[in-house]
Amino acid sequence: MTSLAAHSDTVATRRQRQYISAAAIGWALIGIFAVNNWLLLAFLGLLSQPIAIASALICLTLLVAGWFGLKKLTPEAAEGKVSLHSLVICYMLALGLLILGGEGRFLFANPDWQIRDAVLYDLVKNPWPFDYQVGGEAHILRAPLGMYLLPALVSKAMPEAVDLVLLFSNALVFALLMAAAGSLFQTAQHKMIALVVFISFSGLDSLGNLALAAAGGPLLTDHLEHWADGRQYSSVITLLFWVPQHAFAGWLCALCLILYQRGQMRLGLVMAAIPLSALWSPFAVMGATPFALWIGIKALVQRQIKPLDVLIGSLGFVIALPALSYLTAGTQALQQGLS
Repeated sequence: MTSLAAHSDTVATRRQRQYISAAAIGWALIGIFAVNNWLLLAFLGLLSQPIAIASALICLTLLVAGWFGLKKLTPEAAEGKVSLHSLVICYMLALGLLILGGEGRFLFANPDWQIRDAVLYDLVKNPWPFDYQVGGEAHILRAPLGMYLLPALVSKAMPEAVDLVLLFSNALVFALLMAAAGSLFQTAQHKMIALVVFISFSGLDSLGNLALAAAGGPLLTDHLEHWADGRQYSSVITLLFWVPQHAFAGWLCALCLILYQRGQMRLGLVMAAIPLSALWSPFAVMGATPFALWIGIKALVQRQIKPLDVLIGSLGFVIALPALSYLTAGTQALQQGLS
């Protein structure tokens, strides 16, 4: 009987270890984004020994502080569990969707990938830092490079596999996002319904198209998302196929905000995720900042801000500072104004 009880305890422990919290997945995603921000220093040629050590220590401190913060979450966080089986399913689904979007180059890739491939291949074939000679002047590449840096660094050892490396890297990020989002729903049926709605959601473009036609405009048949007079409310699939870097950043910010509202993520991790997302998509940061200000002010008024949250959020901002400076470099030459 004692042996049987011990065996049951072992099986129970193994089953318990087969689950991971949504907050831990969010922490892992923030870690991936932080590493890419750190790699930007290498791309810019700023990884001299003191800077390299200091920046690496800051990244490590952020990850350690964030992991320590996971242990101090509210009881509600225990509800947001993701099984390893679900993680595997999410990864396979992420691979399938990204392949359909042209990543890996197994199927047709839309024209935007011609530009992205040029950026990615330049990052692989050239030593960091590098510049472009245009008209006898040196110009440095300035773009949201968060999606490219880690795959490009890995692909330097095997340039012929660069498309696959980017595919597997993006699939990991997308799978973690889906898995953490799945924890918001209780049953497998609810998770499946949410997944179908998420993938197929398109902002009710058919209604907008009909309204445009009723007002005397054209009835679009080729691309419903263009009904709003030159503005496009992109569907999830459009975002995934055309601009995955912007999609991942926006979805990470939204996911962290939702998990925080449900008591499943610390405020500090939310505040770290948003600036770290800028290197992937400045647009996502622009959209998430008002929500971050709201929850920050609310937490301040209600005296819910903990020293650990201040530390984690501050570390995330410090790591993102080079990227924020890099992304805004040269913007004084651009047209200014409300438009």
